[in-house]
Amino acid sequence: MLFSFVPFDDYNSMTIKIILFFFSFCLDFTINALFFTDETMHKLYIDKGNFDLLYQIPQIIYSTLISKFIDTFIRSLALSQDNIVELKQVKNKKHLMIKQNKLLSKLKTKFTLFF
Repeated sequence: MLFSFVPFDDYNSMTIKIILFFFSFCLDFTINALFFTDETMHKLYIDKGNFDLLYQIPQIIYSTLISKFIDTFIRSLALSQDNIVELKQVKNKKHLMIKQNKLLSKLKTKFTLFF
């Protein structure tokens, strides 16, 4: 979360980092909500509102794994730090122009898929 609001010396867009923060927040809530079924609500009713951790552990693990998988995929589309660092390491100007054009094309595709 700190990654989204504190500007470290990276090459990722601050706007995209903030969008990723809100997306991750909403994704976690959405995936968790998908695991609350009528059976889960009925179990809470039967237990008079007491939280049964052993009953909830599988749902917690599944929702965490699914959320992190989707979040990792979306972050790979949105963040450009590694690509830009790779471009900065190119020394030859001829290769730099070629790499730069490829990078721009790649980033356009990544950001289009992200949004």
